[in-house]
Amino acid sequence: MSTVINQAKNFHKKALGIEVVVFFSLFLFSFLWVSLSSSLSLFLGGVAGLLPHLLFFLWFFSKKSQKNNNKMVVLFCGEGIKWGSTIVLIVLFFKLFIDMNIVAFFVGYFFTLLLNSLLPIYLKFRAK
Repeated sequence: MSTVINQAKNFHKKALGIEVVVFFSLFLFSFLWVSLSSSLSLFLGGVAGLLPHLLFFLWFFSKKSQKNNNKMVVLFCGEGIKWGSTIVLIVLFFKLFIDMNIVAFFVGYFFTLLLNSLLPIYLKFRAK
């Protein structure tokens, strides 16, 4: 694995660890102060954002190819898996949980997407 991809893997591992801690802390805080329906909706929104990102991470960094061309194929396949699993999870959650608080769900979802995007960048600049 190239050094650039290896560094990216390390930054994303740290970011995922921090994201999981922040995610569960936010869920526990909401569970204590907000209704059960809202905190469960927040949790499910976070899962809908975190689980596909984790699947992408595992897919992309588990592939061992030597060619850059193959890495691009793996990247696009991983993005397809990420989009597909996001769609399936959101539809599944809205079908199974009738008492869903839509605002809390999307707050959890977008907060998780924000963490997915910004934590690796923050960790990269912090390491310099």
